Amino acid sequence: MKTDAAKGGEIMGKSYVFSVSLGVGCYRHIQISKKATLFQLHQAIINAYDFDDDHAHVFFMSNHWWDRYTAYVF
Repeated sequence: MKTDAAKGGEIMGKSYVFSVSLGVGCYRHIQISKKATLFQLHQAIINAYDFDDDHAHVFFMSNHWWDRYTAYVF
């Protein structure tokens, strides 16, 4: 598949690829539909690392940890 890095990893306008890291040398590339919700991205990340979904999770849209104004909590 052809990627367009200038558009944040968008692939042919139908999906996005995210690189998710737990630290140096421990990462997964996750491809998800452009129409997917943040909750579906959350589920994909949990599944990629084979984690239990046993506590709250959050996405910070400003890219600043603990920014309560842009947080989406699951």
